[in-house]
Amino acid sequence: MDWDNHALLHQMSARQYHHKIKLLMSFATEHESAVVPDPYYGGPDGFEMVLDYVEDATTNLVEFVRRRLAQKAAA
Repeated sequence: MDWDNHALLHQMSARQYHHKIKLLMSFATEHESAVVPDPYYGGPDGFEMVLDYVEDATTNLVEFVRRRLAQKAAA
């Protein structure tokens, strides 16, 4: 969910799959942050903010997956 996770996934995966690795927040539409921040440094409000970010991004991620599955089923 942040650049460190992104870099680690690149290290762990085959080069041919690197284009598929995306940050979760690339699916967000209501928040402009590139990454999900660590909530431990923001107190209770930090956890609420992270929850808002994750809910925003995962809603759109689910829609992205649904569209991809529909495309593959139609092919």
